This record gives sequence, structure tokens and C-alpha cells, in this order.
Amino acid sequence: MASIDTSTRFQFTAVRCVLCLAFAMGCGDDSAAPGEDAGVRDGGAVDATLPDATLEDGGVGEDADRTEDAGTDGGPDAPPPEVADYYIALDGDDANPGTESEPFATVARALEVVGPGDLVYLREGVYRALVELTVDGTEEAPIRWEGHPGEAVIFRGPGRGGEPHAEQIRISGDWNVVRHVTVEDSSGPGIRVFADHAWIDDATLRECGTTGINFWTNTGGRVSNSYIFASYNQFGADGAPADGGGADGISFAHCEGGLITRTIAFGNSDDGYDFWGSNNTRIEGSYAVGNGINRWDGAGFEGDGNGFKMGNCDSRGNSGSRNVSWGHPRRGFDSNCAQETSIDHGISFDDRVGFHNRHANNPWNNNASFNSDRATAEMMDTPRRNSWDLDIEPVAADFENVTPPALTGEETAAEALALVEASRFLHPAAGSALLDQGEDLGDPFEGSAPDLGAFEREE
Repeated sequence: MASIDTSTRFQFTAVRCVLCLAFAMGCGDDSAAPGEDAGVRDGGAVDATLPDATLEDGGVGEDADRTEDAGTDGGPDAPPPEVADYYIALDGDDANPGTESEPFATVARALEVVGPGDLVYLREGVYRALVELTVDGTEEAPIRWEGHPGEAVIFRGPGRGGEPHAEQIRISGDWNVVRHVTVEDSSGPGIRVFADHAWIDDATLRECGTTGINFWTNTGGRVSNSYIFASYNQFGADGAPADGGGADGISFAHCEGGLITRTIAFGNSDDGYDFWGSNNTRIEGSYAVGNGINRWDGAGFEGDGNGFKMGNCDSRGNSGSRNVSWGHPRRGFDSNCAQETSIDHGISFDDRVGFHNRHANNPWNNNASFNSDRATAEMMDTPRRNSWDLDIEPVAADFENVTPPALTGEETAAEALALVEASRFLHPAAGSALLDQGEDLGDPFEGSAPDLGAFEREE
């Protein structure tokens, strides 16, 4: 597996970014427009968009190459796996009927028979082929491609600089769900979506050649319960690092109506999240951690270093709520000239600038910034009920815990999310100056008014 040195795997027990990046407006790529891919792909072409259904959480187990759990808990309390319509296994045979006892060998074979409403389980192992999902599901009956509960399913590429420079999983069929998988060492994006209503859930992505998860010119895409680590852009043929720009954790580029919930973007070379050219896309309950830092010692490094970038000047209506940013050399939350954006109940820690809002039509409210290297915020908005508008300067005693969770990049999505949530990092303490200082935005709250920041203290 192509890997950065373990000494640089981001032990964020006390991150303070000290890189001196220019404060020109970031262009933040969004990944280049799609072109022709060389190489062999296990599949065809499919569009993908998200259903509103809530999927049962089955869980994933261990990979032979890794000791950590590759997905959700597969312990004795986990529900039994569903009976799938088709099964794929590395020791299967495409001449088989695709049953549990006689599985197919490839995704390509499953694509010949799969249809709306079908569930396809992939059995444990490391899959090397490039995969393209090309069959449409429907809103009422999406197609589900899932790692089998209790098993680690890993899609592994040739590493940065490998040929072809392509995404490991491409979704080009509408209404497809990809769930309980790990993607690592892709030569290009880890997962790329060209279809409508794709849902990616419980995905772990490590060290992809460009953006970890990239939605491109589609509608209704969704990512949930996922973890994206160490995406790095533009490696040469020899794998040597180049400028690092444009490799975000998750990007929605020229999309409409996307949704991101409960994800972590950690240590990616450009931004954590980027809504470049997108409209009406929302992110909730997510974490951006130390993105845009030159961990690879690449010459001429140009990673933007923002946690949450809300789009570009063509973007409208993007929003975020209950998100956390820390350890960025540029900005935690950046409007980046996008208009009609809404950021509420966000919190920034140890970002060079916590919040940067360029337009007065962006109502950012109930946010808090703590321990920034520069000014708490650079805002063109009218004053609202944010910590800086209220002249509240949070101190360590305002929080239950101010030591960032020690992520390493080796965790699975389930492990990383559990670690962060159990840490109580930046949750307001009893007696905090942030309590009851917000504006009622229609969400439930304790006390006389909402608390500032990402977390409401439970009395």
C-alpha cells in the first residue's frame, strides 16, 4: 500500500497549524472534468442517487491486511445479514448463479442480471479491478452494493502515480447505494459519481490520488457515516508528490441538492469539503481535521487548507449545521464568495481563521470560534449571535474537553466516528459562556436559548 511515513500520520493530540499560506481566494478545483480512462473496469456505466430509505446497519469485520474493523460493529448484537439477491466473492465464478453458496466472481457479471430493488453482497477480500456501476435503480427501489456484514471488503488501487489515473469505483447509474466498503490507494479519485441520487454510506477512503469522494454534475447525491483520509493530488508517474491542490476529502462539483451527514475529512491535501459550483447542498454533523497541510514534503505545495468551503461565486443556497473544524492553516469555514449560504451551530478550533464570510446575504448564526491563530472571524455579514459578535472569547474551561481526538488515519469510518464522538471534544461544559447565547432557529434546545457551537449541552 502506498503510504506516507507513519511519523507524519497526523497525531492530532494538540494541533496548531503554522503554515504560512497566501490568503488569495482559493480556486479549489473540484477535480478535473471527466475524460477517457485507460485500463480495465469491472462493470459498465451507471448514474447514482440517494433513496430516502433508512438502511439497517449490519456491520463489517476484519481484513487480512489490517487489524482494525473495516466498518460497523459486527458483534453478537448486530442484526443478521439480509439474504441478498446476488453474491460476489473473490473465489467465485461468473458461471455460477450468484447465490450465497455459488457466488459470482465479478461486479461485471452481476451487472448483467441486477435490477431495481436488488441487494448485492460482496464477500471479504481485496478487490483490485476498477469498478463501474452502470445499471439504474429507481427512487422506490434503489440498487444496493454492500460489503457483507462482518466482513472487510476493500477496493485497492495501484497507488498515486499508477496507471490509469482513474477512480477505483465509478457510479454512472442512477439510484445506487454503495455501503460498508473501504477504498484505498486509488490512482485517481476513490469514488466518483456521475449519476443522480447515489448514496455512499459507511465508506472508508485512504490515500487516494485525488479527491476521496467526488460527485460531478449530478443531483441528490448523499454521503453518510464515512471517513476520508490523506487524499493527495497530482502525483507524477514515479509517485513523487506535486502541488496537492484540488484533492479534497469530499467534493460536490456543479451539483444540486446534495447532502453530507456524519463524516470526517482528515488530512487531505486541499480542503476537507468543497461545494465548488454546487447549489442547495448541505452538510450536517461532520468534522474537518487538518486538511491542506503539506505532510508529504511536496515541492511547490498549494493545498488550500480550508475545512468547509461553501462553493464558488456561481454557488447558491449551500448550508451547514452542527459541524466542527480544527487544525487548518487557512480557514475553518469559508464562504469563498458563494452567496445565500447558511452556516449555523458550527465551531472552529485552532484554525488560522475560524469563519470567513464574504457576503452580507449569508446568514451565519450561533457559531463559536476558539483558539484561532488570527482573528476569530472575517465577516461581511451584519452582526448576529456568534461568539465574536457577542464579544465572547471562549476559554478552555468553557468546554468538557479541549484535547483533539488522536486520529491516525488507520481507523475505519466506524472507529473514527466513535473515537471523535466519545471524546466530547468541544462540547460545552457546565457554566460555559456559550450556554443559552444563541438565536432560536427552530431546532430543539435546552435552557432559555440555544447554545453557541456545534453541541447543545444536555441538562
